[in-house]
Amino acid sequence: MAISRSNDADLGDALLALLAHPAIASKEETVRRYDHEVQGATVLRPYDGLFADGPQDAAVLAPRECGGRTGFALSNGFNPRYGAADPHNAAVSAVDEAIRNAVAVGADPDRIALLDNFCLGDPKRPETMWALLEAARGCYEEALAQAAPYISGKDSFNNEYQGPGGLQMSIPPSLLISAIGIVPDPAAVPGSDLKAQGDSLYLVGDFEPRLGASVYADRFGVPEAERGAASGREAVPSSSPRAHETYRALHGAMRAGLVRACHDLSDGGLGVAIAEMCIGGRMGASVDLTALAGAVPQAGGWAIPPGLALFGETNGCLLVEVAAPNKAAFEEGFAALPCRLVGETRAGRSLRVETGGGGFALSLDALVESFSGKRSER
Repeated sequence: MAISRSNDADLGDALLALLAHPAIASKEETVRRYDHEVQGATVLRPYDGLFADGPQDAAVLAPRECGGRTGFALSNGFNPRYGAADPHNAAVSAVDEAIRNAVAVGADPDRIALLDNFCLGDPKRPETMWALLEAARGCYEEALAQAAPYISGKDSFNNEYQGPGGLQMSIPPSLLISAIGIVPDPAAVPGSDLKAQGDSLYLVGDFEPRLGASVYADRFGVPEAERGAASGREAVPSSSPRAHETYRALHGAMRAGLVRACHDLSDGGLGVAIAEMCIGGRMGASVDLTALAGAVPQAGGWAIPPGLALFGETNGCLLVEVAAPNKAAFEEGFAALPCRLVGETRAGRSLRVETGGGGFALSLDALVESFSGKRSER
């Protein structure tokens, strides 16, 4: 099924389909099988929010030895679709995702350490070693850019199996980056779930959406008009030069009590991020895609088609909920950094997306059912 992204109704159908995609759909059933309430120290769980089913960016624990005054975040970045398209930028993206996930839950971006875990096929194949070298280069470059040291890591080769007809098959080059970061105030962890009606929604970070190796492309393919820019490096988000500065500013806003909720843009892009925030808080919201005009400089005015703005994937970006009395202070903290007011939380039980020439609305019930397969509680 090909989705025409000029059709707003199709955009709504596409969002529901992405929420049900295996890369995005709820993993709560699996998570609940394991002990994630270690010694009662868990502050933020992998699934939390109003009904404890909203996906969070990282787990936060407050060890008893710290007396509740200090905690730490555990996060990760992983995307095998990116690894198959471009091992270098896949590594860059994994490092950035792990770090921004930790920052989203209150970790200090200047106190984060990393672990790497490479998984590849037969190391005797030249293409396998090339992928490893490219990924290692990406790990090195992005760790320097983010001032985050590696404290451990591992690699795993020969991840292969026999396919149809006895053909030897290899997994895509896959890199898991884990991050651990200090959370100075566990009591102020925002979480990704929306908190109150009438709050503003800001998109912070350099917004450079790509569709080539996205979940959207995996589900629907890349639209014909963008296939020329959806191969090689253009398919995978690259390093965001101002990411570390943006994360520092966001952490400062959290420390100042200006952030009510925060969620990173990753699989599924902006559309999935705001839908997951609505699911976690069981709260409506509206997003205006025309607020992103000029975010990606191109000739001809507003250069971002609604589908690319909604489902394109990018590094370095997060959605932030800010209460009305704190808007001025929040914007002041991002005066020299990318920060756009893109929407607000609302009283209705739906997510409304404005596209400039129209838009679409999806009920909270539809979002929850697509994401988790269960009916939404009222």
